Amino acid sequence: MCKEGWEGRTCTQNTNDCNPYPCYNGGICVDGVNWFRCECAPGFAGPDCRINIDECQSSPCGYGATCIDEINGYKCTCPSGRAGLRCQEGNWPAISSLSAGDFCKHLYGQFGSRSEPSCCLTCFSCCFFSDCLWKILLAEGNTVPTRKQMG
Repeated sequence: MCKEGWEGRTCTQNTNDCNPYPCYNGGICVDGVNWFRCECAPGFAGPDCRINIDECQSSPCGYGATCIDEINGYKCTCPSGRAGLRCQEGNWPAISSLSAGDFCKHLYGQFGSRSEPSCCLTCFSCCFFSDCLWKILLAEGNTVPTRKQMG
């Protein structure tokens, strides 16, 4: 009769504790003397690699986005007006897409027409990449939010 973990005629052969295979989800079994350890594939954890790690637990998506957990990753579903892997980028119309009747409005009451380049540059260049006090007012009454308003 052999000690636990050993087998064979002279009890010198290590018992394969990885048979039947105890690791799930692509985990690799490492055999020891009367023990085994599972080395889990990326995205999995636990003693037998059955736990799918929830990468959304750290709230990686910003600006009100919905995080969808995937195997070894996540995907952000961005709300309207946001883009990027974590919804960190504004997805606003280009200056060329402004139409007649659209204008820039300073939050303290200063106005500028769409035809004033400094106003549009202020609205787009300044507000979408840093905090500033301008926003775009579209002719139909909607506003294009600035970074300050979104974030």
